Amino acid sequence: MLTDPKDKLVMAKVVAMLLKKKMGFRTVMNIIPLDATLVKGSHGRIPEDKADLPILITDQVNSSFNDDIEATDVYGILKKHLTEEE
Repeated sequence: MLTDPKDKLVMAKVVAMLLKKKMGFRTVMNIIPLDATLVKGSHGRIPEDKADLPILITDQVNSSFNDDIEATDVYGILKKHLTEEE
């Protein structure tokens, strides 16, 4: 998953390391590079459609925040909900 696609011998290296480990040798399984650009996915991606955005539901009728809130504001809203006395 996170192996370097430019390394043509990565599978051979994995097999060799696993064989060494099975034979009882100590070996470092350092097949995953430290290059962060190899990580792909949707982490932190903002959805294109507004219907796919996360929602915040509360039963407190006195809540006063806009329809659109920033992700960094959620902590403060939750803390306020939990610490406020009714």
